[in-house]
Amino acid sequence: MITIQESNVYAYITCETTEEELAVKKCLTFVKEVKKYSRRPFKMTTRFYRKQGKFLLIFKGIVSDLIAKLALLDLAFACEKHTVQFPQPRKKNYEEAIVDLRPYQIDAFNAAVSSNGGILWLATNAGKTEVAGAIIKAYPDRKFLYLVSRLELLTQTIERFRDKLGIDVGELSTSEQNLKRHVTVAMTQTLYSRMEKLAPYLSTVECVIWDECQHAGGKTAEVILGKCTGAIFRLGLTGTVPPNEPDRLSIQQFFGPVSYRVPNEYLIDHEYSSGIQIYMVRGSWSDTGVGPEVQRLVMLDNMGMRLNLWHEACMMGIVKNEARNAAIHKVLTSILRTGGSGVLIFVDYIEHGNILSELTGVPFVSSESQDRNELFSQFKSGKIDCLITSPILDEGVDVSRIHHIIFSSGRKSKIKLLQRIGRGLRKEEGKTVMNLYDFYDDETPMFTRHTKKRLEIYESEGFPVEIKNIQEF
Repeated sequence: MITIQESNVYAYITCETTEEELAVKKCLTFVKEVKKYSRRPFKMTTRFYRKQGKFLLIFKGIVSDLIAKLALLDLAFACEKHTVQFPQPRKKNYEEAIVDLRPYQIDAFNAAVSSNGGILWLATNAGKTEVAGAIIKAYPDRKFLYLVSRLELLTQTIERFRDKLGIDVGELSTSEQNLKRHVTVAMTQTLYSRMEKLAPYLSTVECVIWDECQHAGGKTAEVILGKCTGAIFRLGLTGTVPPNEPDRLSIQQFFGPVSYRVPNEYLIDHEYSSGIQIYMVRGSWSDTGVGPEVQRLVMLDNMGMRLNLWHEACMMGIVKNEARNAAIHKVLTSILRTGGSGVLIFVDYIEHGNILSELTGVPFVSSESQDRNELFSQFKSGKIDCLITSPILDEGVDVSRIHHIIFSSGRKSKIKLLQRIGRGLRKEEGKTVMNLYDFYDDETPMFTRHTKKRLEIYESEGFPVEIKNIQEF
């Protein structure tokens, strides 16, 4: 018999036989082939358990997945829960907290409370911070820790909680440490670096909320959340949950399964978000000679040279591709010529941002830009119509008045793609549709796979796509 004893943080697994223990370990072990562009593929093993005396120790958030697998294997098990159900808020507090929430946000609130947290999978623009703020307001006698991973998110969250929601906020960052408020908004990196001194504080936290929790996998989250021994309520907020099982479980283990989801399609259909039209632009830029050069690099890589194949191919076929950059410029010119404004151009490399900025005369904002806040402010107010941005805007940063997005970087990451699209889906007066322009790259099999993957993502999200030739602009 396999026994699973579930506590607030961990689950302790005991097995009567070696065969049972091996079966449990197999359920919690994942081996996948990793294709790195800097080396040949290799196999990576991820284990969601560790041995502690007679127990196998796991974070309790993946107990449900383990039970499902044990049932499929027809193995006998018993689960003992030594946990406390997070209480419902007082009626008056609840009614005051949800008064400004949308119907689906109220449903998300209720689902989180009944699940002791879990993961709220809310598409960008669904109002994750508003739901979290309502939960905090509904429990004025509970101590909350709200975790973020970027300085811009920390500043933005504190301002929103304090000014819009009237919440008593403390801050933990490199410059501030105030842990005596109703909720402390903390930088995860700062908290981790001060773990020895802050461990006693973490043990007193009753509720943990982790914003952009897709980044919560790894040692930092394991250490921080492992110290929150008194936290009954553990909530992860994200707009994107990884599609593959090991990456999903690496997050789920800390919070539990998805307790509520709101996809982009729902927000658009119910007019909470603007509509979207995607244009996949085709042209003659895929003839730079990158193909044969990449094949040569692949051969050298197979011979043992350590090469970053994606970087090399991207530099030649995307970043420094003059014909492709000219096409981006042409699309931008067409948008502006027809009266368009609020144009955001995404790049992945600083060098690409600089090249496009020089070509188009549009300001480029990156994490290195000292004037980025001023440029964001000018863009939001309409003083400037176009902005080129690095991945600094991928998550959380609040920039409105985005009517057009130009993807100039290729790639195939669903998480990054949907985060960037979400920047432009905010409903605004006079805006019914956000136009997105992508570029069809097919010079190498790698580029073709990435392009087709983006098209698959658009289709899966229900976004309309129209193929246009660059000559139509």
